[in-house]
Amino acid sequence: MRSNPILDKFKKIQIVYPECGNSVSEGYDFINESHPEPRVKVFAHNLYEDKVYDGILVSKAFVASKPLFDKIKEMGGIRAHRRITDPDMFTMGDCGAYSFVDEYEPQFTCEEVYDYYDQLGFDYGIALDHIVTGFSISNIRGTEDQIRRQNLTISNNLKMLDMVKERKAKFYLMGSAQGWNPESYRISIERLAQGGFKYIAIGGVAGLDNKKIMALLDHCKSTIKKYNVAIHILGVTRTSLIPTYQQANVVTCDSTTNLIQAVTNPAAAFKTGIGNQSLRCLLIPSVKSTSGRGKELVMKMCKGDESEENVTRVREEMWKLEMSAMNALRSYGDRKMSLHECARIVEDYVGLFDGHSHENYMSYVKTTLHKRPWENDGCNMCKEIGVEITLLRGADRNFRRAYHNIHGYYKQFQEALKKKPALRKFLKKKKK
Repeated sequence: MRSNPILDKFKKIQIVYPECGNSVSEGYDFINESHPEPRVKVFAHNLYEDKVYDGILVSKAFVASKPLFDKIKEMGGIRAHRRITDPDMFTMGDCGAYSFVDEYEPQFTCEEVYDYYDQLGFDYGIALDHIVTGFSISNIRGTEDQIRRQNLTISNNLKMLDMVKERKAKFYLMGSAQGWNPESYRISIERLAQGGFKYIAIGGVAGLDNKKIMALLDHCKSTIKKYNVAIHILGVTRTSLIPTYQQANVVTCDSTTNLIQAVTNPAAAFKTGIGNQSLRCLLIPSVKSTSGRGKELVMKMCKGDESEENVTRVREEMWKLEMSAMNALRSYGDRKMSLHECARIVEDYVGLFDGHSHENYMSYVKTTLHKRPWENDGCNMCKEIGVEITLLRGADRNFRRAYHNIHGYYKQFQEALKKKPALRKFLKKKKK
């Protein structure tokens, strides 16, 4: 069996955070909602003393513009731009294939992806791929387009591997396996391993349920072991899959779930750190905004009179209600106001919006506000900004809540890794 330095390096599964440039402002003023000057951007790993993740993944699709690419390069590369000082934290890049999944060809060339990894100083880079959609557990022949995308991905992978060898690249090139069922993924992994890859990312599986991922890895496991390759799973970091991952040489995995839910899903925006438990967060739009729900409310309350004078008057009236709601929440957070009084004042404002649900609002009041999670979960972020972390309002709150979720999940994952893997029956083909 050939040696594999990646398997030797990563003794346990590493969590990689897909970082999309979602920074926050250091020293942000939550009361006045203003950024300090000069504005200094910080990331999750800058705001916690302990680990939030083991590495970051930055897609070329998020650094597609030349000005941004040049800026990162001028700053000294991806580590400097993302303010990474921990020598043990690694950087990984990919092409961001989901951003062009509907296109016939990848958005980038092998040369462009190579330059992205090389010039920005990534530790690891995943070879150019093109996502194959329509996964099925059934091992049937793929469609013409599925087969084309898989072959194109393998061809691009091998081309980039030749480039890496010829140019003696400083980054470590990872393969990318794409498929439409377990057997097609196995074939992809085998062809990449035979071509010389020792570290292969399995893509196109984000969103698949546990049963499908387990079936895929169980089917590919013998080939993975035969060639002694290390595996990265793109888009799935569930603790329930740890035993399956460990048995299939999975050494790294990533997911944006905790980030996306913190920003876009009010019902599950705040993770408690206990299993999959979540608490509802509250959307408080700003009427000073020039777009979105705040502007819609102002227009609604103008009742047809959209003259500049009337719009200004209504906006000021709404702004006073908005500030009363914000001040009530802060007073409650500081234990200077009762929950009942706070809830009444806040709903005087949020209840004016179209689509307001009193039931959902009371869920926020009775669970999130009543439980005061910012005081009880031991998170430094929560202690620092208090009740603000439960509000869906602006990037500096939303992404700090995302950091809280990511930090909490990392701790959960580490605890799950310490547990003795439970024995399970592997999925077997039904005997005819």
